[in-house]
Amino acid sequence: MMAAPEWDAARVGVVRRLQSISRGVTPGTETFEIADRAISLALSAHRRDASSELLFRNVWRNARYVHRRRRRVILDPFTDDSPLGRKLADGELAVGFATPEQELVAADLAAHIRLAASSHDRYGGQCFDDLIAGETVKETARKLRITPRRVKRIRAHIRDVARRYLGE
Repeated sequence: MMAAPEWDAARVGVVRRLQSISRGVTPGTETFEIADRAISLALSAHRRDASSELLFRNVWRNARYVHRRRRRVILDPFTDDSPLGRKLADGELAVGFATPEQELVAADLAAHIRLAASSHDRYGGQCFDDLIAGETVKETARKLRITPRRVKRIRAHIRDVARRYLGE
């Protein structure tokens, strides 16, 4: 079991400063999310920064890095962190949507992405299908008898197309 963090003046001051930052911005904005994550980091028992300025700088920098890295991953529509990604990863793109319109939109989106992938590279359509099926880069490369590097490039193009269609 971890020891409780030491509640010195520096740590309390940093948490209060971060709380005032998060109160001053709209929830959901990048600054709000970074401040919220920084509060969690400041409360960690592993933080041993002596001065409040050093602690603030370190938790803000770490929180910003984690937030931006996570945001970049979530913007990837094929990750498990996004609703579309969960549907694609489970292989049930058009199954389980709340309305028939959502099913049609998802199927249309998949068709557009597949068409764009096919027009980019002759293996693009198959790479898209394998990506939806959850196959790894190596499995797809082995099946199509192309290099893993080429599969990665095709998948990067697929992700770019999907981001454009999703308006991100």
